[in-house]
Amino acid sequence: MTKQSHRIEIAAPFGLAMTVQETRYYYMLQVTLQNRKEILFEGMAESVFLPGEYGELEILPFHAPIISTLKKGKLRIDDLFFEIKGGIAKMDESNKLLLLVE
Repeated sequence: MTKQSHRIEIAAPFGLAMTVQETRYYYMLQVTLQNRKEILFEGMAESVFLPGEYGELEILPFHAPIISTLKKGKLRIDDLFFEIKGGIAKMDESNKLLLLVE
């Protein structure tokens, strides 16, 4: 007797058939947070709050491409908080957010 796996497919953008787990990741950002010495965080996130030079920014999945300077403050990736002294944020068209911080 073989074990059967169940694949639940749901409607997704562009007519793609995806599992529930695949759809969850489709609607998330790929985030990399690093300083000069190490990678502090690398993974998927639903939202990121940044202390932008001209005010707080919230980055969500499929945000328009942007490059912004960051000031001293708290950076939040979902429920994780990081204290930063400044840096640069770059969101590209492939749903990847790169955060270079001090």
